[in-house]
Amino acid sequence: KKIILADSFAAGADWGYGNIASLDTVNAILTTLFFAFQVYFDFSGYSDMARGVGKLFHFDLPVNFDSPFKASSYGEFWRRWHMTLYRFMMRYVYIPLGGSRRGKLRKAMNTMLVFIISGFWHGAQWTYFAWGTANGLFILGLDKLKTHVVKIPTVVNRFFILITFAFTTIFFRISRLRDVDDLLRCFGNFKGFKIHEKLIDGFNLDEFWYILKVLRIDTLPYSE
Repeated sequence: KKIILADSFAAGADWGYGNIASLDTVNAILTTLFFAFQVYFDFSGYSDMARGVGKLFHFDLPVNFDSPFKASSYGEFWRRWHMTLYRFMMRYVYIPLGGSRRGKLRKAMNTMLVFIISGFWHGAQWTYFAWGTANGLFILGLDKLKTHVVKIPTVVNRFFILITFAFTTIFFRISRLRDVDDLLRCFGNFKGFKIHEKLIDGFNLDEFWYILKVLRIDTLPYSE
C-alpha cells in the first residue's frame, strides 16, 4: 500500500499540485483524486504496519483504520478514519460540550467545532480551518439529505463519499487559499481528455512489469 500505491499516486499528485497553472479539467481532477488516494493508502498502510510491528513485540495496538470507503454515510466515514483521533475528540471535545443532548442546533455546533479543532490539530493555517469547516458542513448536510430527503443507492453513496473526501483534500494539500482558488478554476478549463504524462510517470515501476511477466501478459500480441 505504501511503497507501490501511495508513492505512485504521490508522484502524480506532487507534479499536479506543483504545476497548477498548467492543469486543465481532466488533469486537475486526476491531481485531486491522486492525492486523495495517496492519503488513503498512506494512512491505511501506516496503520497496518504499526499494528504488525506492534504484534512482533507482543503489543496489540488499537485498530485505527477500518475501510472508511465502505461507510454508508459521510459521518460513518470519519468514524472509520483515524479512529483513535475520533475517539479522543468525542471524549474530550464533543461530549464535554454537551454532545447531542442539548438539541439539534447545539449538536450541529458541536460537530462543527470538533472538525474545526481537528483542522487546526493538523496545522495552524487557514486552509486547515477550511478543511475542517468543509468536512463539518458535509457531514451535517449530506447526512441530513440522506436521512430526510432521498434514499441513495449504496454504490452511488460510496462514490459520492469518495468525491466529497477528494474535494476536501484540496484544502489539506494546499497551504494558501489563493492557490485553492487557482486549482478550482482549473476544473472549468476543459481542453480535451489528454492526460499529462508527468501525472502517470510514477506508475512506471519495475514491480508492475514483474506482475506482467509472472502473468505472462508480456507475451501477448501488442504487449510491447
